[in-house]
Amino acid sequence: GSSWALSQSPWEVQIGVGAAIQGLDEGLIDHYEGSQLILVIPPAKAYGQDALVFVVDILAVAEGA
Repeated sequence: GSSWALSQSPWEVQIGVGAAIQGLDEGLIDHYEGSQLILVIPPAKAYGQDALVFVVDILAVAEGA
């Protein structure tokens, strides 16, 4: 399945604070607005059953408080 639908708003995620799976926390660190990534996250850093593949366009970055 895909979470990418043209009618959906971009997904916002806070990284580095445990709000996302470990693979996203680690995979998105040090990337900037305009980056395009393919993240292949092993089961141990996701939900434990299957590897996950994310195609990510970083549209905006905001500094946390």
